[in-house]
Amino acid sequence: MVERLVNRVQGGVFTEDSSDLCQYIYMVLFQMDNERLDTLYSSNKLRYFIVGIITRQVFSRNSQFY
Repeated sequence: MVERLVNRVQGGVFTEDSSDLCQYIYMVLFQMDNERLDTLYSSNKLRYFIVGIITRQVFSRNSQFY
């Protein structure tokens, strides 16, 4: 799911930086509290949470993925 969302936000172009961004998102998810992650998943908000991370990383001038 993460790879597909990264691909969509980046306009259908999946690069080496895209792979790094996916790994970054997985790290964020692994470091999250399990209860928060379960809440996001059960309320169908996990996808929006991930898209928010992607958007902030891709469009922030201070990000390595800009």
